[in-house]
Parts: sequence; C-alpha cells; structure tokens
Amino acid sequence: MTDDTTPRLPADKEELRTLIAAKIEVDAAEIADGEDLIEWGLDSVTIMGLANTWRRAGADVDEKVLLRTVTVDGWWQLLAPAA
Repeated sequence: MTDDTTPRLPADKEELRTLIAAKIEVDAAEIADGEDLIEWGLDSVTIMGLANTWRRAGADVDEKVLLRTVTVDGWWQLLAPAA
C-alpha cells in the first residue's frame, strides 16, 4: 500500500503533462507534446525536484538527462520504461 508521500512515476503521458502543468500553473491542454517546457516557465530547480522524485520512484534519470530534452514527449520516452 502506498500513501501520498511515496514517490511514484506518472502512469501515462497525460498524467505527466498534468503534473508539469500544475508546476507551471497552466492548463494541461495548453502544453503540446513537443513544446519546450522551459519556454513555458519550468525552471531548473523544479526540474531537479522532479528528477529526484522520479529517481526515488525507480527511473534512471537526473536533471542533466531531463534538461537535454525538456518536452512532454522527451520526458515520457525517458520515464515510460520505468512506469
């Protein structure tokens, strides 16, 4: 059984998009798969936090990897194998 404090990976690309949208305070439907999330206002501190959470949940990612492709599609390609 898990609780709200247990780190976990997004179950699908839409959940990932919703998580990112909440971090930058926009509607998830506004963010296209290939759009640069930095241009949307996602900052490096938030990316570091996400990388840490996802690493604790089992994904093999760090902020350097996430910063190479800062899009919903790019991140889903990294996270999907571990999800």
